[in-house]
Amino acid sequence: MIEARQTVGGGLRTAELTLPGFRHDVCSAIHPFVVSSPFFRSLDLDLSLVESPAALAHPLDDGSAVIVRRSLDETAESLGQDADAYRRLLARLLADWPKLERDVFGPLLHLPRHPVLLSRFAATALRSVSSVAESRFQTGAARALLAGVAAHSFLPLEERASASFALVLLLMAHLGGWPFPRGGSEQIAIALAERLRSLGGEIETGREVESLRELPTADHILCDVTPRQLLRIAGDVLPARYRGRLERWHYGPGVFKVDYALDSPIPWRAHEVAQAATVHLGGTQAEIAQAERAPWAGRHAERPFVLLAQQSLFDDTRAPPGRHTAWAYCHVPNGSTTDMRPKIEAQIERFAPGFAERILASSVRTTAELERENPNLVGGDISGGANTLGQLIARPVFRPYATPVPGLYLCSASTPPRGGAHGLCGYLAAKAALRESGRRRSQAAGLAACHARPVAVSPYPWPKQILDKTVAAFVLAALSPLITVVLVVMTLDVLFVQADRGPLLYSEERISRGKRFGLLKFRTLRMGVLAEMTRAGGHARLYEAEPTNLTWAGRRLLKPWYLDELPQLLNVLRGDISLVGPRPWPPEMVARQVAEGFTYRNEIAAGLTGPAQVTKGSGRRFADLDLDYVESSRALRGWALVRRDLAVLSETVRVIARGEGLNY
Repeated sequence: MIEARQTVGGGLRTAELTLPGFRHDVCSAIHPFVVSSPFFRSLDLDLSLVESPAALAHPLDDGSAVIVRRSLDETAESLGQDADAYRRLLARLLADWPKLERDVFGPLLHLPRHPVLLSRFAATALRSVSSVAESRFQTGAARALLAGVAAHSFLPLEERASASFALVLLLMAHLGGWPFPRGGSEQIAIALAERLRSLGGEIETGREVESLRELPTADHILCDVTPRQLLRIAGDVLPARYRGRLERWHYGPGVFKVDYALDSPIPWRAHEVAQAATVHLGGTQAEIAQAERAPWAGRHAERPFVLLAQQSLFDDTRAPPGRHTAWAYCHVPNGSTTDMRPKIEAQIERFAPGFAERILASSVRTTAELERENPNLVGGDISGGANTLGQLIARPVFRPYATPVPGLYLCSASTPPRGGAHGLCGYLAAKAALRESGRRRSQAAGLAACHARPVAVSPYPWPKQILDKTVAAFVLAALSPLITVVLVVMTLDVLFVQADRGPLLYSEERISRGKRFGLLKFRTLRMGVLAEMTRAGGHARLYEAEPTNLTWAGRRLLKPWYLDELPQLLNVLRGDISLVGPRPWPPEMVARQVAEGFTYRNEIAAGLTGPAQVTKGSGRRFADLDLDYVESSRALRGWALVRRDLAVLSETVRVIARGEGLNY
């Protein structure tokens, strides 16, 4: 591990920023994900965590405060007439969380382990938090609470998917609280470094990498940097198209941060606020919404939404005896150098009159100073890039971790599941690297079997890629109600028909452009038949011809309308296959075809459909039809390829609509 600064940690640092003996977290302060991260749980870190009696407090102008405690029922009851609505919002998700967490803490586009549960979560999570608050809650207090938690996203509250941040953070509060490390956030980095060294890892600090060429030869290089830094250190080896995507990466609002040394605790008007280490200062939902819109419009809010932490109330290592610290920040336009300290202090005074008289010293950091200390905080953006829905889907591309350079991976907050002290960006990037290692070994063996002679892989032009990604995304979105119905029917099938029990989705090994990949399908075969097919290395089509091999849903719903193929749109989005091309075949069948002299399945991207699938009664062999397509792919350029593919797609729709059935 190579670290540019003298100590490891990035945003996990603690220092005496104001007066001697007052220890402040330089960036990250409160850590809901430390106890809930599947990765951190697997490490058994030597870490002492402090959990305040309440996870969060949100004071209001009438002198009251909304308090979020570990207990869902206790929190709900404090919301009065919105108690039942709060339970309905979170209770089912809390029960489902052990099954949901790996789907939620991962790329947005993926093969879900529990699609029905994830669909239920997404139905609320992908909405704007404003619409959720106004449709679910009647009181201003409950709406303000939800708005404040969602503001951690840095998004305007009217933005789609802003509700997901509120849901996840509230779930964390009820599952494990919002704790922080005793002694400061740096303790997380120290514990991780000790764990790495105990496993034989080496850490070199004080060395800034300017170019990949400075690094020793390695099978895998994982870069904990944002797209801007990756361009600087690896731009000379990255393909132009990938560089262009990184150059278009959009950074979100920055933060203006203030640390305070105090002579006594903050004098909150609502005394119960002192029970929470985290405090949200923003007033009503409408005020918070206005404050969070401002940075996106290049403005500074008159009444900014302030996130405040008061760890010293619960951790006596943070300040000398009898003294205290406070940590606060607000959102500002990216790159802003405006001094927001007066406005932050006005917001604190609004809910804690007399606060200013408690200040012994303070330290401020503008966006420029934050970026100077940590170049990953571009323009003061602590999230690694704007959390818009588009950038959550492609973060920073559809296949988020691996770059086009073999062995080079991105693993920062600019990858899923986004920013936060959870370690999951690096964990998931490492898993992707290990999978790629296994895939390369498999490909080496597979290509040796499939290639009778060297073959030239045909290019995958960018106009064709645009068509593939655009149409696949549109069709998935348009058919989402149908997909939901399919999942419900399949779920009922596995619940009530014992012989049909098993996962709803599975993958079959296929070849596309000479590479092995997992072709996604809704399961139509019973598990015993599927296991037999896997052992024999057979083709699903051969087994699906026998009705007794099919599940009830497969026989009645999936196969008649080709609905089992719908998950392959995810293969298209991932770049495994194209919309149009020869159908992907298993390695064994490709090897037999190669032995007959047909190598085209190793040369061109396989497709969901193609001329061989939609041309019935021509009397020509499928291989000849596929070869015509391969030759035209080599001859055609740019948008001519798109027009040809659109014609095949149009014919595919007509064939299905007429009920004629596709060739395989």
